[in-house]
Amino acid sequence: MPELIISDTSSLVALTNINELDILKKLYHNVTIPPEVEKEFGLDIPDWIEVKQVIDEKKIRLLNLDLDLGESSCIALELEHEKS
Repeated sequence: MPELIISDTSSLVALTNINELDILKKLYHNVTIPPEVEKEFGLDIPDWIEVKQVIDEKKIRLLNLDLDLGESSCIALELEHEKS
């Protein structure tokens, strides 16, 4: 099982729309999102989803030139995780 699962907004919305958001918890146990995804999602985040801030926001801005903010922050968070 992967050590870290970072979800983007699309996954949260799609699973919420079919009342299956808990499937992430059942499959991965530990799910993380950046605050940008939490804001885009717009609903209360379950307590089993960790919200973690990206440390280097320059990465988000750079990625945001080609991607939306939620995707950019997820990729930046993963890149930081790889270095640790």
